[in-house]
Amino acid sequence: MKKILTYISALALSCGAMTSCDKWFDVEIRSIETEEDVFSSKDGILSVLANIYGRLPDDQGFNADVMNDWDESITDAYETREFLGSSHRRYWDYDLVREINLFIENLDKYSTQYLQPEDLAYFRAEGRFLRAYVYMQFAKNMGGVPLITRSFTFAEGNGSATYYQFPRNTEDSTYCFIIAECDSIKHDLDVRSGSNVVKNRASYGAALALKSRAALYAASIARYTPTRKDLVLRTDGWEASISWRDNFKLGGKDFSYNLKFAIWDNVTKVTKYMATTNTLPTNYATNYYEGMTLGELWGYTCNGLFQSNEEAQTYADYSKFAQNKIAWQKGDPKYEDLNGDGRIDNGSNRLEDHGDLSIIGNINPHYMFGVNLAANWNGIGLSVFLQGVMKRDWYPSPDSGYFWGKYARPFMWVLGIHNYTDDMYSEEKNNWDTAYWPRMTTYQSNSSYSWTKLLEIPNTRYKQNAAYLRVKNIQVDYTFPKALCQKIRLGGLKIYLSGENLFTFTPLHKYAPNFDPEALGYDTDFSSTAGDGYTYPVLKSVTLGVNITF
Repeated sequence: MKKILTYISALALSCGAMTSCDKWFDVEIRSIETEEDVFSSKDGILSVLANIYGRLPDDQGFNADVMNDWDESITDAYETREFLGSSHRRYWDYDLVREINLFIENLDKYSTQYLQPEDLAYFRAEGRFLRAYVYMQFAKNMGGVPLITRSFTFAEGNGSATYYQFPRNTEDSTYCFIIAECDSIKHDLDVRSGSNVVKNRASYGAALALKSRAALYAASIARYTPTRKDLVLRTDGWEASISWRDNFKLGGKDFSYNLKFAIWDNVTKVTKYMATTNTLPTNYATNYYEGMTLGELWGYTCNGLFQSNEEAQTYADYSKFAQNKIAWQKGDPKYEDLNGDGRIDNGSNRLEDHGDLSIIGNINPHYMFGVNLAANWNGIGLSVFLQGVMKRDWYPSPDSGYFWGKYARPFMWVLGIHNYTDDMYSEEKNNWDTAYWPRMTTYQSNSSYSWTKLLEIPNTRYKQNAAYLRVKNIQVDYTFPKALCQKIRLGGLKIYLSGENLFTFTPLHKYAPNFDPEALGYDTDFSSTAGDGYTYPVLKSVTLGVNITF
């Protein structure tokens, strides 16, 4: 009988829940906190940070019943191969990385007009410290990992999962990233000192401690890892920023504005390489030399197009570029014989004998910059965020169809930039002096079918300038006066129009209009100096919104 009563009671409770649950869907939402609401105050920012700090990994006491005060120096049965799936070895929280990236981005997007410069600098540095700390946990457990330093949306990938598949960075580049971040942010973390220090938060000392730990791991790997003990790298970087804030009266109303410009760069060099091959770095996975700068692009110097068949066939020995005794002709690229030996080649492909090859660029981005502008007058707000790269070279891969087209394969696309205009050599126009593209011959960029390879090896003529300036975000908004809001019984009313990635200015689009300079990719292990540019471009978006506070 007691059991029957229990079932009846449970059934009654279930029916009560079913009849009342609809009311939950009818509850009117009184207020919604937007990202701008959160990041417009210190309290809101601290609440986000509290969540991030609460999710940080703790290397102590993972399983209190098994290993108290555990750290990475302890070795027991749990550290054997069969137990690598335990909780302390499978830490892979890229959800947290995304939240930290969003935190940093939202500071620059929303907080510039609400916080004092020193507070904004501290919070930004704190976010970067937390991201570096998380990557440290990744690296010591799993080695090299993908270094994701910005947030992504589903719209960017246009439904394709491959867009979000990032290869791992090398282990040394992961530790170099952590060390560079600590060096860059340590002084901004130093602004809260003495009586202003906040315990259990990121600090100048914490940044130095994290840097030292990363350097210790990196040094241990360099010393004790057989595969790379022959190679020593050094990364030097810098960062500079300048900001200005002011306000004045305009039409009897307060006009406030702030402007910030930041620029940074880093260069990685090979300071010691014990191998003696001195093979040119055409394959960065295996080839280095002392003094080398990572990202070097070696190639030929091109001096226009041949003016006649006679010039082309008597210029120099070009057998390096032609198989089956195919001869150069009028309209083909003319490469300089830099060493004067009568041949156009790469010698023995060694540092001491590189033939006519020389360093013609660098594929890594340099002099990255960002510009933030915010202004407010009479309820009207304007914010602009620009970003870009001042220097980057790119050479398309041999099979990059949207650049080479039929120069790669005869069955590829007929590109608009390759039509028979003045930009492409044709025998009828005899435009060898004005044309950019050489005479149309297939397989020039792709020698996999044993034909010519005039364009396959990088050269100065078809090396592309991938520098760019992008308008990442523009937002115009209007906040209605409080008196008006009170009349219509609202706590606040704001309308805004926001655009993402609206404009991009880059010399790359002159000859590669289908490519996004921000999305160009290379193999992260530098096994190739070329890129195919097939990555889906960053999407444009326009948002019209209304923020209502009841």
